[in-house]
Amino acid sequence: MLPIDMGDRGRQHREHLRCALIPGTSMRFGALLRDLRERRGWSLRDLGEQICFNRDYIGKIEQGEKFPDRRFAELADSALDARGSLIEAWHRDADERPPTRLAGSSRFPRPSRSLDDEALARVYQATAYLQLDDLDASVSALRPVLDLPKDRQISWIKKRLGRIEDMLRGERYRGSSMARDLRQEIRDIASWPGF
Repeated sequence: MLPIDMGDRGRQHREHLRCALIPGTSMRFGALLRDLRERRGWSLRDLGEQICFNRDYIGKIEQGEKFPDRRFAELADSALDARGSLIEAWHRDADERPPTRLAGSSRFPRPSRSLDDEALARVYQATAYLQLDDLDASVSALRPVLDLPKDRQISWIKKRLGRIEDMLRGERYRGSSMARDLRQEIRDIASWPGF
């Protein structure tokens, strides 16, 4: 009987199995996430419900098409009772990733841009992602802005966040728990005294 060549998918599967079976072998974040989820007997939907993320987004992470933020890694690690292994894998993969730059950011060398400029650029980037129907990328772009302390939130940020909130109320995001959570976060920021 001749061996069947499964191409890249077969090689990826064999590598995944090799990593899963050899103690001490490091696995990529997505592969480890999938392995832990499947060992628990959870579907993508099950994990998504536990950590409030879309199953399609989780699937893209498992396939290596998307790379999540640290918050995702922490939530998944906790939900899957991974005892820090997902967070370690996330750090390992994050350290190997090339630094990401905002579109057009090469026009302004990093030292000359203020934190306010960077925050506004991220808000505009998040808006563009929403216009492209990529809610996951929008949330990732916006996360550093949402995490800014109150004293760093300038009026332009509030105005642009209001625009994002309006977009999230649209028909295309109706029923999305991720959109609902993001709208709530934006409303919480807008309700800060003096903002």
